[in-house]
Amino acid sequence: MSLEQDKSFERQLRQIKPQQPDELLVERIGAAIAKADAGDRKGKWGSYFTWGGLVAAASIMIVVGLSLFNRGTEIQSSSVSETVENLEPLKVPEASVGDESFKPVLAQNNLQERVDEGIVFLRNGLTARKYRYEFIDRVVWKNPVNGAVVEMKVPRDEVVLIPVQTF
Repeated sequence: MSLEQDKSFERQLRQIKPQQPDELLVERIGAAIAKADAGDRKGKWGSYFTWGGLVAAASIMIVVGLSLFNRGTEIQSSSVSETVENLEPLKVPEASVGDESFKPVLAQNNLQERVDEGIVFLRNGLTARKYRYEFIDRVVWKNPVNGAVVEMKVPRDEVVLIPVQTF
């Protein structure tokens, strides 16, 4: 269209005035709206219960699936606050030279640092938070005859995986 044709078309559109719809059409539209509102009220509660039931069933299935799936996955965690009282008695082979033998006097495991290594993805598709605990285990032996002391310090790391849910 040319510019003059556009202007004449716009003039024709300005001259058109909207008319009142027919009474029969107004009644039919009103009845359809009322019917739709009544159906929405009934359908809305039905859909809430339907969706709620579906969500509950899905969550139950997810929990059952994860519990069956996790049977093969063993995540071991140990207590950080393990003390000397909780340790089993130390079985040390008797190292004797003549009448001299060393006896265990002390066994400790000291926590040096806990490092949060963040979220990790396990092979089975689950996620876990990974913590690394750095210990120094210390064992002391003493010879009661001559008072000689042997002390041994061994660094040790423990990695703990704690399952987490991600969405």
